[in-house]
Amino acid sequence: MWARTPFPRLALDGLLTPDPADREACASSAGALRRLAALSEQLTPDEAAAILYEAVRYLPMPAGAGVVGGPDAAMVQWLTRLLCMIERLDVPNLMPALARTGFRGVVDFLHALSTARSILTADWLPELIARTTDLGWGLFQEHVRDGDEAPDQPTATLFTLVEDLLGARAVNRRLQAALADGLPLIAIAARLVQVRTEGDTGPPLIVHFDATEMLGRFGLDSVRTALDGPQLPGEPDDLDVSWAGRRRHATVALRAVVASHAAGRRLPALPEGPPRRLGNRATVLRAPGAEVPDLRVTVAVLTPADASTEAGPPGPGLVGEQRERVILATLENSPMTRWLGSAARSWPLAARRWEIADPGDGRSYTHCVTALASTDEDAGFWRVQTPVLAGAAVRTGGDLPRPFLMADFEIGLWLTELGADRRPAGRRHDARPLPAALSLNEMDGMLTAMIATGLESASALFGRVLTSFDADPALNLHVRIGTPAGIDAVVDLGDLQRAGADGSRTVSLEHDFAFAPARDDASTLSGGWALALLGEMLLRSGYRRYEQRLLALRD
Repeated sequence: MWARTPFPRLALDGLLTPDPADREACASSAGALRRLAALSEQLTPDEAAAILYEAVRYLPMPAGAGVVGGPDAAMVQWLTRLLCMIERLDVPNLMPALARTGFRGVVDFLHALSTARSILTADWLPELIARTTDLGWGLFQEHVRDGDEAPDQPTATLFTLVEDLLGARAVNRRLQAALADGLPLIAIAARLVQVRTEGDTGPPLIVHFDATEMLGRFGLDSVRTALDGPQLPGEPDDLDVSWAGRRRHATVALRAVVASHAAGRRLPALPEGPPRRLGNRATVLRAPGAEVPDLRVTVAVLTPADASTEAGPPGPGLVGEQRERVILATLENSPMTRWLGSAARSWPLAARRWEIADPGDGRSYTHCVTALASTDEDAGFWRVQTPVLAGAAVRTGGDLPRPFLMADFEIGLWLTELGADRRPAGRRHDARPLPAALSLNEMDGMLTAMIATGLESASALFGRVLTSFDADPALNLHVRIGTPAGIDAVVDLGDLQRAGADGSRTVSLEHDFAFAPARDDASTLSGGWALALLGEMLLRSGYRRYEQRLLALRD
C-alpha cells in the first residue's frame, strides 16, 4: 500500500517521526503529510483502510505554529481524507492501536472523525463514534482522578470533541454519572478551563471558562455543594495554568455565577407556546361513573411537532404484543411512574403495575392504566380503594417519511374522602384545604414528573414504536391542571398570602410548550415549566408574594 505514496516505507518512518525540537524536521513532516492527504483520493477504499491502520500508530504528531499548523494539523487532515475514502472498516481491530497513542493521539483522531462525520454515511460510523468517544471519555475521567498531579493535556479540547460527536444531552448524562461515581465537580471544571499560548514563545495563560454553562450542566444544588467543600487559598492568576491554578480559577468563577444567580433569581415565566393547541385527545382515566377527580394533571404530546394527525394509515412500526410490551416498559420506566412509587411509599397506598386497558386495533391505539390502591382493609368505595388513578393513551398514524405519535398521560387524585393521614375517613370533607391536601412540594413534584414524562417518554415511544426517518423530532406539549374546587382545596397554601378574603379561584389552567430534544434539556425545562405553571395558577387564584416560596422548592 505504501508503494502508492511518493515515499518509501523507511523514508516515511523518518518523516512521520520528527524530533519535536527540530523545526525543520517538523516542517518537512507536515509537508509530507499534506502531500499524503492530497494523494489519498487515488486510493481504493480498501487501500485507504489499510493505510489508516498504519497511520494511526504515528499519533500523536508534534504540534506546530503558523497559519497551516504543524505535523499534528497535517496528520488530522490526512486521517480525515482516509476516513472519507473507506467503505469497510474493522473498528475493533483499529481500537488497540488507537488506545496506545495516548491522550493526544486520541484527541487528534477524534478531531479527524469530527471533521469527516458530516460527509460520512458508512455503516461502520456509529460503532467508530461509540468506541472512540468511550475511549476519550475514559481518558478524561482518568485525568480528573489523577488530580493536580496529572500531566498537562488538552482536556478541554477532548471534552469539546466528545460532545460534538455525541451531543450535549449524552455528555451531560455522562457528567452526572461521573459526579455520582465520586469525581469532584471542581476538578472536572478545571479540565474545562481553556488555556492558550500567545505566539511561539509566549507563556501559556488562562483565556476562558464558561461558569454559566457549568451551572446549567450540573445544576445549582450540585455546584453549591461542591463550593461548600475545602477550597484552595489565594487569588486566581491567569498565568497559573497548573491544575491547582485552574481549579482556583473555576472556583472563583462559579462562586460569582452562583452569587449572581441568587441575587437575580426570578420565577420562570410561561414561554410563548406553539401556535397549535393540542388539548387532551383521549379519555385517559375512565373513572367509574365518569367522576371528576379533585386534582387532575394531563399532558398531551404530539411528535413530530408539525405532523398532521388526520385519519390515515396506522403508522409504520411495531404491532400487537410487541407494541404493547414496549409501551408498558416505557411507562414503567417513566418519571410519572417514579412519582407514583414515591407517593405510594409516603402514603398508605400500594403501587400497581401498568396494564393494558384497551388494546385498540393493535396498530394505532393502545390505552394503559395503573393506580395506587389503599392498603386499608376497610376501604369501601372505589374512591378510597384507589384514590390515585393514572393512565396513558398512545396513538400512532401517518406513513413514511413522516409518521406521528400522539401520547396522553394523566393522573387523577380523589382526596375528598381521605383524612389527614390519607386513609379512608368514612365521610366527605369540604374543608379548604382538604385534610389530605398535597403540600406545595408534592404538587411541584407531581407536575414536574408529568411534564418530564411528556418530554422523555413520548420521545422514547416515538423512537421505539414507530419506524421513522426523523431522529429526535421536535414535539408540542399541552399541559392542563384541573382543580374543580380551586388549587387551595387540594394543595395546602396556608403559608401564602391571598389578596382579599374571598374572590374567584381558577379551577383550570392550560398551556402549550415547544420542545426540541436535540437542543433542549428535558430535566431542566420540566422543573422550570412546572414552577411557571404553579406561579400562574397562584396568581390567577388571588395569591401574592409567592415567588420566593416557589423558588425555594429548587433549593
